Amino acid sequence: AGLNVNYRYSKSYGTPINNPNLPAALNNSNGTTGVLGTVWSYRPTRGKNDDLESIADELFDTSNGADGSLINPIIEANNLLRETLSHNLNINAYTRINIAKNLTFKTTFGINDTKKQNNRFYNSNTFYGRDTIPGRANLGNGVSGSIVYNNKTSITNENTLNYKLNLNDTHHFDMLAGITFQRTKESERGLAATHIPRENEFMGLDALGTAPRLWSPT
Repeated sequence: AGLNVNYRYSKSYGTPINNPNLPAALNNSNGTTGVLGTVWSYRPTRGKNDDLESIADELFDTSNGADGSLINPIIEANNLLRETLSHNLNINAYTRINIAKNLTFKTTFGINDTKKQNNRFYNSNTFYGRDTIPGRANLGNGVSGSIVYNNKTSITNENTLNYKLNLNDTHHFDMLAGITFQRTKESERGLAATHIPRENEFMGLDALGTAPRLWSPT
């Protein structure tokens, strides 16, 4: 018999989940709002005549006719949340029983349980946290955020019977019969909100409950 148990927890920051049920403000970023994209495309300095303090403090680049779609990457990075929390539990066990002479029964059991929590929040100092977005006919989503939980559990059970027989050291029989059962269960749930009152954005994800309407993105 044997037993193996592994548990892993991780926290990561970066590109949000790509959920088709979420609005653009709570979903995957593009070249305009991605961290590297904003770093490379934001207004460069023009020498000693450029006001470096102004560049650092301005949220949007409106120089040289820019439409304000380029956001200060440092300010935005300090005011948005893209966080994924992951829990993974993996258990494997087996046992072998000699039922009779030359007949062996073996059973294995495995379970893999994964839980993820995706947290997203955009306050008014982020590209998607604006009430209006340059180049878009529709209004923006304003201060917004979401919490989405994804759970997946897989269970596997395998049972085998193995019969071995040697006759006069010239004939060898090795017969194996088995059956496998497998089940996978997945679930997704969560909540999201847009147009959170600006006076509550300091609350972060706790401010979702102060939005005009909460809805499920799943």
